[in-house]
Amino acid sequence: GSRPQRFKEVVLFLFQILFADMTVADGDRTRCDELPAGVSFGKIPEGKVVDGKPFPLVLVPSEPTATPADRVAFVSAERLKLQQFIAEYGAVLLRDWGPCGPQDFSDINVALHEHVSFDMSCSAGPRTQLAPGIFTANEAPPSDTIPFHHEMAQCDAPPAHVLFFCEVPAQGGGETPIIMSHLVTKFLRSEHPRLAEKLTRLGVRYIRVQPEHTDPSSALGKSWKIPFGETRSAAEEKMASEGYEWTWLPGGSLRTVSKVMSAFAVDSQSGHEVFFTAAETTLKQQPLAQTTIDEGSEQPCKGIIFGDGSELDETEKEALKQLSVFMDSQKVAFAWQAGDALLLNNGTVMHGREDFVPPRRILVALNGRLQRGSVEDPILNPILP
Repeated sequence: GSRPQRFKEVVLFLFQILFADMTVADGDRTRCDELPAGVSFGKIPEGKVVDGKPFPLVLVPSEPTATPADRVAFVSAERLKLQQFIAEYGAVLLRDWGPCGPQDFSDINVALHEHVSFDMSCSAGPRTQLAPGIFTANEAPPSDTIPFHHEMAQCDAPPAHVLFFCEVPAQGGGETPIIMSHLVTKFLRSEHPRLAEKLTRLGVRYIRVQPEHTDPSSALGKSWKIPFGETRSAAEEKMASEGYEWTWLPGGSLRTVSKVMSAFAVDSQSGHEVFFTAAETTLKQQPLAQTTIDEGSEQPCKGIIFGDGSELDETEKEALKQLSVFMDSQKVAFAWQAGDALLLNNGTVMHGREDFVPPRRILVALNGRLQRGSVEDPILNPILP
């Protein structure tokens, strides 16, 4: 054909490639007219498309000169829209507003939720508060990994939102991997239906060993005094009221067995069935402390047994091993950049932590709460301030 015609075809071809690339990379993006002023869509190479939507949704400032203060103003002005994005996409990454510190992150949390009080006593990891509502993320040793979990799934009132902030990215590694939890449930139900059925029918009980004094070298090393009270008698009173069984171990540690809780739950907003657990010790295939006092029973741990008190057998442990491999293949793990804010829907998204080369400082804020249904009707209702 003629030269102009060929030129037109080439341009059209390039446009199609470009457009196809955008479609694949970004999934069914929110239409531009829905995007608040001052921000644009960003991209991360590690991002995935889940159910036709970008995971995570990445928002960047439209102006290259934007500052952390501009981000707080944006969050404040678009609070409800952002909460809607967190509900719909599961994970929202706010990136490129520049490096900032604990107070800037606290300002984001306040702008998004209006108040910042959250009772963290039931969470397992030792943490330090650095600004209102802002804590160090789990201070487990750099060589340690933390398996996928829903934040405080072992608790009666887990947070609705988990906000991670990057003050200092690691020299290497240190990602906070995320995965949509309904993919995990789908895998369990299709590949290991017997285990999934048993978990549904019986529920789970959490076994924890907590030291008398907080052990910052352990991801699960928070002292039992923080959730239960300063003295053994105060602790026993609180545990009895919350349905725990307990054993005092030599050396002052405490082994608790929780009441029966659901392993799966349905997120009321999306209708997704999620694997609502936090069983790091079990997923790591490490032994749980027995009531008989054996060597190593003092180690902090948090794992699951079935609701009827029986332990997972070898086949069931093998199924969880395969589940871990699946989660590893489906996760999104991006390198942190200073100033990043990752806003997670704790009702639909699981997170973990990769090992890393220090220094690394990731901060966390927990907000809102998930109202949990019964084991028979395990619905999760997010309640936001």
